[in-house]
Amino acid sequence: MFKISCDQGSFLESINAVSKAVSTAATMPALKGILVEADGMQIRLSANNLETGVETTVPGMALEAGEVLIDGKMLQETIKSLPSGDLTMTAEICAVVVTCGKATFRIPQMKAEEYTRMENMTGEKAVSFNMKRADYRDMVSGTLFALDNTSDNKLMSGVHIEVDPAGKAVFTAIDGHRIAVLRRECEAAGAVDCIVPGKSMNEVARLAGGSGDIRITVDEHRILFEYDDVKYTSRLIDGKYYAVDQMLQTATPTKVVLDKVQFAGCVNRGNIVAGREKKPVIFQSNGTEMTVSAKSSLGDMCEVIDIAKEGSGDFRIGFNPKFLIDPMKTIEDDKITLLVGNPKSPAKIVSEDDSYTYLILPVNIGNA
Repeated sequence: MFKISCDQGSFLESINAVSKAVSTAATMPALKGILVEADGMQIRLSANNLETGVETTVPGMALEAGEVLIDGKMLQETIKSLPSGDLTMTAEICAVVVTCGKATFRIPQMKAEEYTRMENMTGEKAVSFNMKRADYRDMVSGTLFALDNTSDNKLMSGVHIEVDPAGKAVFTAIDGHRIAVLRRECEAAGAVDCIVPGKSMNEVARLAGGSGDIRITVDEHRILFEYDDVKYTSRLIDGKYYAVDQMLQTATPTKVVLDKVQFAGCVNRGNIVAGREKKPVIFQSNGTEMTVSAKSSLGDMCEVIDIAKEGSGDFRIGFNPKFLIDPMKTIEDDKITLLVGNPKSPAKIVSEDDSYTYLILPVNIGNA
Protein backbone atom coordinates (compact mmCIF):
# COMPACT_ATOMS: atom_id res chain seq x y z
CA MET A 1 0.00 0.00 0.00
CA PHE A 2 1.05 3.61 -0.34
CA LYS A 3 -0.19 6.86 1.20
CA ILE A 4 1.43 10.26 1.64
CA SER A 5 0.43 13.73 2.80
CA CYS A 6 2.31 16.91 1.86
CA ASP A 7 1.96 20.53 0.82
CA GLN A 8 0.80 21.08 -2.77
CA GLY A 9 3.38 23.83 -3.44
CA SER A 10 6.32 21.83 -2.12
CA PHE A 11 5.21 18.75 -4.04
CA LEU A 12 4.93 20.73 -7.28
CA GLU A 13 8.38 22.25 -6.78
CA SER A 14 9.90 18.79 -6.46
CA ILE A 15 7.96 17.50 -9.46
CA ASN A 16 9.24 20.40 -11.55
CA ALA A 17 12.81 19.48 -10.59
CA VAL A 18 12.60 15.77 -11.45
CA SER A 19 10.55 16.43 -14.60
CA LYS A 20 13.82 17.53 -16.26
CA ALA A 21 14.63 13.82 -16.56
CA VAL A 22 11.20 12.67 -17.76
CA SER A 23 11.32 11.46 -21.35
CA THR A 24 8.54 12.60 -23.67
CA ALA A 25 9.42 10.40 -26.65
CA ALA A 26 10.71 7.17 -25.13
CA THR A 27 9.51 3.77 -26.39
CA MET A 28 9.78 2.47 -22.81
CA PRO A 29 6.72 3.77 -20.90
CA ALA A 30 8.56 3.75 -17.55
CA LEU A 31 10.94 6.46 -18.83
CA LYS A 32 7.96 8.81 -19.06
CA GLY A 33 7.11 8.31 -15.40
CA ILE A 34 7.93 9.86 -12.03
CA LEU A 35 8.52 7.43 -9.19
CA VAL A 36 7.05 8.51 -5.83
CA GLU A 37 8.35 6.56 -2.84
CA ALA A 38 7.16 6.62 0.76
CA ASP A 39 9.66 5.25 3.25
CA GLY A 40 9.36 5.98 6.96
CA MET A 41 8.99 9.75 7.29
CA GLN A 42 10.51 10.49 3.87
CA ILE A 43 8.82 11.14 0.53
CA ARG A 44 11.18 10.77 -2.42
CA LEU A 45 10.60 11.59 -6.10
CA SER A 46 12.79 10.51 -9.02
CA ALA A 47 12.84 10.30 -12.81
CA ASN A 48 15.37 8.67 -15.11
CA ASN A 49 15.55 8.71 -18.93
CA LEU A 50 18.81 6.68 -19.03
CA GLU A 51 20.79 9.76 -20.13
CA THR A 52 19.94 11.92 -17.11
CA GLY A 53 18.29 11.24 -13.77
CA VAL A 54 17.01 13.48 -10.98
CA GLU A 55 16.06 12.57 -7.42
CA THR A 56 14.78 14.77 -4.59
CA THR A 57 12.73 14.63 -1.39
CA VAL A 58 9.52 16.38 -0.35
CA PRO A 59 8.67 17.57 3.18
CA GLY A 60 5.61 15.68 4.34
CA MET A 61 4.37 12.50 5.95
CA ALA A 62 4.75 8.99 4.58
CA LEU A 63 1.57 7.53 6.11
CA GLU A 64 1.95 4.11 4.47
CA ALA A 65 5.17 2.83 2.92
CA GLY A 66 5.28 1.93 -0.75
CA GLU A 67 5.93 3.30 -4.20
CA VAL A 68 3.98 4.31 -7.30
CA LEU A 69 5.05 5.19 -10.84
CA ILE A 70 2.91 7.86 -12.51
CA ASP A 71 3.04 9.47 -15.95
CA GLY A 72 5.24 12.52 -15.34
CA LYS A 73 3.36 15.00 -17.49
CA MET A 74 0.00 13.95 -16.05
CA LEU A 75 1.27 14.19 -12.48
CA GLN A 76 2.80 17.63 -13.09
CA GLU A 77 -0.34 19.04 -14.70
CA THR A 78 -2.56 17.53 -12.00
CA ILE A 79 -0.63 18.92 -9.04
CA LYS A 80 -0.21 22.30 -10.76
CA SER A 81 -4.00 22.59 -11.16
CA LEU A 82 -4.75 21.98 -7.47
CA PRO A 83 -5.36 24.75 -4.94
CA SER A 84 -2.76 25.58 -2.28
CA GLY A 85 -2.86 23.47 0.86
CA ASP A 86 -2.29 19.91 2.02
CA LEU A 87 -2.86 17.05 -0.38
CA THR A 88 -3.00 13.30 0.04
CA MET A 89 -1.99 10.64 -2.45
CA THR A 90 -3.21 7.07 -1.97
CA ALA A 91 -2.55 3.98 -4.07
CA GLU A 92 -5.36 1.73 -5.24
CA ILE A 93 -4.99 -1.49 -7.22
CA CYS A 94 -4.35 0.14 -10.59
CA ALA A 95 -4.59 3.85 -9.84
CA VAL A 96 -3.45 6.65 -7.57
CA VAL A 97 -6.00 8.93 -5.92
CA VAL A 98 -4.93 12.53 -5.34
CA THR A 99 -7.08 14.71 -3.09
CA CYS A 100 -6.60 18.38 -2.29
CA GLY A 101 -9.41 20.48 -0.82
CA LYS A 102 -12.59 19.38 -2.59
CA ALA A 103 -10.76 18.23 -5.74
CA THR A 104 -10.04 14.55 -6.40
CA PHE A 105 -8.08 12.99 -9.26
CA ARG A 106 -7.71 9.30 -10.06
CA ILE A 107 -4.61 8.66 -12.19
CA PRO A 108 -3.58 5.28 -13.66
CA GLN A 109 -0.46 3.68 -12.20
CA MET A 110 2.42 2.61 -14.41
CA LYS A 111 4.51 -0.52 -13.78
CA ALA A 112 6.98 0.51 -11.08
CA GLU A 113 8.99 -2.68 -11.56
CA GLU A 114 9.98 -1.46 -15.04
CA TYR A 115 11.49 1.77 -13.66
CA THR A 116 15.28 2.06 -13.88
CA ARG A 117 16.68 3.49 -10.65
CA MET A 118 19.67 5.81 -10.44
CA GLU A 119 22.82 3.91 -9.50
CA ASN A 120 25.01 4.91 -6.58
CA MET A 121 28.40 6.36 -7.48
CA THR A 122 30.57 5.07 -4.66
CA GLY A 123 33.09 2.98 -6.60
CA GLU A 124 36.83 3.34 -6.13
CA LYS A 125 37.07 5.18 -9.47
CA ALA A 126 34.61 7.86 -8.37
CA VAL A 127 36.20 11.24 -7.53
CA SER A 128 34.38 14.14 -5.86
CA PHE A 129 34.93 17.87 -5.56
CA ASN A 130 32.97 20.71 -3.96
CA MET A 131 32.53 24.27 -5.17
CA LYS A 132 30.31 27.25 -4.48
CA ARG A 133 27.04 27.12 -6.37
CA ALA A 134 27.53 30.72 -7.47
CA ASP A 135 30.94 29.78 -8.93
CA TYR A 136 29.40 26.81 -10.72
CA ARG A 137 26.66 28.97 -12.24
CA ASP A 138 29.22 31.58 -13.33
CA MET A 139 31.42 28.93 -14.94
CA VAL A 140 28.51 27.44 -16.86
CA SER A 141 27.20 30.79 -18.11
CA GLY A 142 30.74 31.83 -19.02
CA THR A 143 31.42 28.82 -21.23
CA LEU A 144 28.12 27.36 -22.42
CA PHE A 145 27.64 29.88 -25.24
CA ALA A 146 30.83 28.59 -26.88
CA LEU A 147 29.37 25.12 -27.49
CA ASP A 148 28.10 23.85 -30.84
CA ASN A 149 25.01 21.70 -30.38
CA THR A 150 24.48 21.33 -34.14
CA SER A 151 27.80 19.65 -34.91
CA ASP A 152 28.16 15.91 -35.46
CA ASN A 153 31.22 16.15 -33.23
CA LYS A 154 29.85 15.42 -29.74
CA LEU A 155 32.92 16.92 -28.09
CA MET A 156 31.72 20.36 -29.17
CA SER A 157 28.38 19.86 -27.38
CA GLY A 158 30.00 19.23 -24.01
CA VAL A 159 31.83 21.22 -21.36
CA HIS A 160 35.26 19.87 -20.47
CA ILE A 161 35.76 19.78 -16.69
CA GLU A 162 39.28 19.49 -15.38
CA VAL A 163 40.10 19.55 -11.66
CA ASP A 164 43.48 19.14 -10.02
CA PRO A 165 43.91 17.85 -6.45
CA ALA A 166 45.26 21.25 -5.41
CA GLY A 167 41.79 22.69 -5.84
CA LYS A 168 41.65 24.39 -9.24
CA ALA A 169 38.61 23.73 -11.44
CA VAL A 170 38.69 24.59 -15.16
CA PHE A 171 35.62 24.57 -17.43
CA THR A 172 36.23 24.73 -21.20
CA ALA A 173 33.93 24.96 -24.23
CA ILE A 174 34.79 25.07 -27.94
CA ASP A 175 32.73 25.40 -31.12
CA GLY A 176 35.35 25.64 -33.87
CA HIS A 177 35.32 29.46 -33.94
CA ARG A 178 36.16 30.22 -30.31
CA ILE A 179 37.27 28.71 -27.02
CA ALA A 180 36.06 29.82 -23.59
CA VAL A 181 38.06 28.80 -20.51
CA LEU A 182 37.01 29.76 -16.97
CA ARG A 183 38.85 28.91 -13.75
CA ARG A 184 37.66 28.83 -10.14
CA GLU A 185 38.78 27.44 -6.79
CA CYS A 186 37.25 24.24 -5.41
CA GLU A 187 37.82 21.55 -2.80
CA ALA A 188 38.97 18.39 -4.54
CA ALA A 189 39.62 14.86 -3.36
CA GLY A 190 41.49 13.95 -6.54
CA ALA A 191 41.95 14.75 -10.22
CA VAL A 192 38.97 14.97 -12.58
CA ASP A 193 38.97 15.00 -16.39
CA CYS A 194 35.62 14.55 -18.13
CA ILE A 195 33.25 15.97 -20.77
CA VAL A 196 29.68 16.72 -19.69
CA PRO A 197 26.74 17.40 -22.03
CA GLY A 198 26.08 21.13 -22.09
CA LYS A 199 22.34 20.55 -21.63
CA SER A 200 22.95 18.76 -18.34
CA MET A 201 25.33 21.46 -17.12
CA ASN A 202 22.77 24.14 -17.93
CA GLU A 203 19.88 22.33 -16.24
CA VAL A 204 21.86 21.93 -13.03
CA ALA A 205 22.84 25.61 -13.13
CA ARG A 206 19.16 26.55 -13.42
CA LEU A 207 18.06 24.18 -10.66
CA ALA A 208 20.87 24.86 -8.17
CA GLY A 209 19.96 28.40 -7.19
CA GLY A 210 20.78 30.16 -3.95
CA SER A 211 23.97 30.01 -1.94
CA GLY A 212 25.89 27.09 -0.49
CA ASP A 213 28.01 24.40 -2.13
CA ILE A 214 27.42 21.87 -4.84
CA ARG A 215 29.12 18.47 -4.65
CA ILE A 216 30.16 16.90 -7.95
CA THR A 217 31.19 13.26 -8.30
CA VAL A 218 32.61 11.73 -11.47
CA ASP A 219 33.33 8.13 -12.44
CA GLU A 220 34.17 6.54 -15.80
CA HIS A 221 30.75 7.03 -17.37
CA ARG A 222 28.65 9.42 -15.29
CA ILE A 223 28.63 12.63 -13.31
CA LEU A 224 26.54 13.29 -10.20
CA PHE A 225 25.58 16.74 -8.90
CA GLU A 226 24.31 17.00 -5.31
CA TYR A 227 22.90 20.03 -3.49
CA ASP A 228 20.24 20.38 -0.80
CA ASP A 229 18.10 17.24 -1.23
CA VAL A 230 18.58 17.02 -4.99
CA LYS A 231 20.68 14.51 -6.91
CA TYR A 232 21.17 15.01 -10.65
CA THR A 233 23.10 12.46 -12.69
CA SER A 234 24.13 12.52 -16.35
CA ARG A 235 26.05 10.34 -18.73
CA LEU A 236 29.42 11.68 -19.83
CA ILE A 237 30.50 12.23 -23.43
CA ASP A 238 33.09 9.69 -24.51
CA GLY A 239 36.28 10.79 -26.21
CA LYS A 240 39.57 12.59 -25.70
CA TYR A 241 39.21 16.36 -25.48
CA TYR A 242 41.10 18.85 -27.61
CA ALA A 243 44.61 19.99 -26.69
CA VAL A 244 43.30 23.38 -25.62
CA ASP A 245 46.51 24.43 -23.85
CA GLN A 246 48.36 24.17 -27.16
CA MET A 247 45.66 26.16 -28.96
CA LEU A 248 45.93 28.94 -26.37
CA GLN A 249 49.66 29.25 -27.03
CA THR A 250 49.01 30.95 -30.36
CA ALA A 251 51.38 33.85 -31.01
CA THR A 252 49.86 37.18 -29.94
CA PRO A 253 52.71 39.72 -29.86
CA THR A 254 50.52 42.80 -29.36
CA LYS A 255 48.91 43.42 -25.98
CA VAL A 256 46.11 45.96 -25.57
CA VAL A 257 44.59 46.88 -22.20
CA LEU A 258 41.04 48.22 -22.48
CA ASP A 259 38.24 49.54 -20.31
CA LYS A 260 35.74 46.67 -20.40
CA VAL A 261 32.57 48.77 -20.28
CA GLN A 262 33.80 51.08 -23.02
CA PHE A 263 34.91 48.18 -25.21
CA ALA A 264 31.61 46.31 -24.72
CA GLY A 265 29.68 49.45 -25.61
CA CYS A 266 31.62 49.88 -28.86
CA VAL A 267 31.05 46.27 -29.84
CA ASN A 268 27.33 46.53 -29.13
CA ARG A 269 27.06 49.67 -31.22
CA GLY A 270 28.98 47.98 -34.02
CA ASN A 271 26.65 45.01 -33.81
CA ILE A 272 23.64 47.27 -34.46
CA VAL A 273 25.09 48.00 -37.90
CA ALA A 274 26.82 44.70 -38.65
CA GLY A 275 24.93 41.99 -36.79
CA ARG A 276 21.89 41.41 -38.99
CA GLU A 277 23.99 41.06 -42.14
CA LYS A 278 26.73 39.09 -40.35
CA LYS A 279 29.33 41.71 -41.16
CA PRO A 280 32.48 42.11 -39.06
CA VAL A 281 33.36 44.79 -36.57
CA ILE A 282 36.85 46.05 -37.41
CA PHE A 283 39.48 47.12 -34.87
CA GLN A 284 42.43 49.24 -35.97
CA SER A 285 45.07 50.53 -33.58
CA ASN A 286 47.05 53.72 -33.97
CA GLY A 287 49.42 54.32 -31.09
CA THR A 288 47.37 54.93 -27.95
CA GLU A 289 44.02 54.87 -29.75
CA MET A 290 41.92 52.17 -31.37
CA THR A 291 39.22 52.77 -33.97
CA VAL A 292 36.18 50.51 -33.86
CA SER A 293 34.11 50.50 -37.06
CA ALA A 294 31.39 48.57 -38.85
CA LYS A 295 29.62 48.93 -42.18
CA SER A 296 26.66 47.30 -43.88
CA SER A 297 23.68 48.24 -46.08
CA LEU A 298 21.99 49.40 -42.87
CA GLY A 299 24.60 52.08 -42.26
CA ASP A 300 28.02 52.49 -40.72
CA MET A 301 29.57 53.43 -37.38
CA CYS A 302 32.97 54.55 -36.17
CA GLU A 303 34.26 55.19 -32.66
CA VAL A 304 37.68 55.86 -31.19
CA ILE A 305 38.71 54.62 -27.75
CA ASP A 306 41.87 55.06 -25.70
CA ILE A 307 44.10 52.03 -25.20
CA ALA A 308 47.34 51.06 -23.50
CA LYS A 309 49.33 49.05 -26.05
CA GLU A 310 52.47 46.98 -25.77
CA GLY A 311 54.27 45.28 -28.62
CA SER A 312 55.57 46.15 -32.05
CA GLY A 313 53.43 47.83 -34.66
CA ASP A 314 49.73 48.53 -35.04
CA PHE A 315 47.07 46.08 -36.14
CA ARG A 316 43.85 45.87 -38.14
CA ILE A 317 41.61 42.89 -37.47
CA GLY A 318 37.92 41.99 -37.71
CA PHE A 319 35.60 39.81 -35.63
CA ASN A 320 32.04 38.57 -35.58
CA PRO A 321 30.53 41.05 -33.06
CA LYS A 322 28.31 38.41 -31.45
CA PHE A 323 31.39 36.40 -30.54
CA LEU A 324 32.74 39.44 -28.69
CA ILE A 325 29.50 40.30 -26.89
CA ASP A 326 29.20 36.89 -25.22
CA PRO A 327 32.38 36.99 -23.10
CA MET A 328 31.73 40.58 -22.01
CA LYS A 329 28.73 39.30 -20.05
CA THR A 330 31.03 37.01 -18.07
CA ILE A 331 34.03 39.20 -17.27
CA GLU A 332 33.37 41.36 -14.22
CA ASP A 333 36.75 43.15 -14.10
CA ASP A 334 37.07 46.84 -14.99
CA LYS A 335 39.89 46.11 -17.44
CA ILE A 336 40.40 43.41 -20.04
CA THR A 337 43.42 42.49 -22.13
CA LEU A 338 43.19 41.92 -25.88
CA LEU A 339 46.09 39.89 -27.32
CA VAL A 340 46.44 40.16 -31.09
CA GLY A 341 48.70 38.57 -33.70
CA ASN A 342 48.31 38.90 -37.46
CA PRO A 343 44.84 39.51 -39.02
CA LYS A 344 44.37 35.82 -39.79
CA SER A 345 45.52 34.39 -36.45
CA PRO A 346 43.35 33.80 -33.38
CA ALA A 347 43.19 36.59 -30.83
CA LYS A 348 42.65 36.26 -27.08
CA ILE A 349 40.67 38.19 -24.49
CA VAL A 350 41.89 37.72 -20.92
CA SER A 351 40.28 38.97 -17.72
CA GLU A 352 42.24 41.22 -15.38
CA ASP A 353 42.63 38.42 -12.79
CA ASP A 354 43.52 35.79 -15.47
CA SER A 355 40.59 33.59 -14.41
CA TYR A 356 39.00 33.83 -17.86
CA THR A 357 40.58 33.24 -21.26
CA TYR A 358 38.66 33.56 -24.51
CA LEU A 359 40.22 32.67 -27.86
CA ILE A 360 38.44 33.87 -30.99
CA LEU A 361 39.13 33.41 -34.68
CA PRO A 362 39.10 36.61 -36.77
CA VAL A 363 37.10 36.99 -39.96
CA ASN A 364 38.55 37.90 -43.34
CA ILE A 365 38.13 41.66 -43.81
CA GLY A 366 40.29 42.15 -46.93
CA ASN A 367 40.12 45.83 -47.82
CA ALA A 368 36.84 46.42 -45.97
